[in-house]
Amino acid sequence: MDIHVALRGRVLGKTITYYELRHHRGDEDGHLSDFANDMTGHEVRHYEVHANGEKVLHVSVALGFVGDLMRKAISYAMKVGRAIPNRWDGGLDVLVDVIDLLMSNLVNEFEDHMSDPADFRVHSDPRLHNRPGLRGDIRHLKA
Repeated sequence: MDIHVALRGRVLGKTITYYELRHHRGDEDGHLSDFANDMTGHEVRHYEVHANGEKVLHVSVALGFVGDLMRKAISYAMKVGRAIPNRWDGGLDVLVDVIDLLMSNLVNEFEDHMSDPADFRVHSDPRLHNRPGLRGDIRHLKA
């Protein structure tokens, strides 16, 4: 197994760690197959996400490219455990903040090879509903 710490950040005082499961890189996921015809390539990555050492999410991400420019990220987030609430009822959405860490990391990785704007969409498992912040432009997190 080839597991790599992809990024660390903080959300609501908790340390969030994304572990990339590199031994699964490229494994297709049936949830991630809705790229537009104008994409010339894609790459699939899989992550396990921990909050203060506790596994909270599995995230699969398909990155869509036109030429060498990343244009789109489509991901699927599956909740593990009880740390992330099923429903968002206003205020801060922990799930959105955790996903924003990954999107910001993609900006850092593809900084000079990303279309403007590149966009993302997250499909969450059915328990995680009413999440309007799970789509938009891929951007750096605001400090």
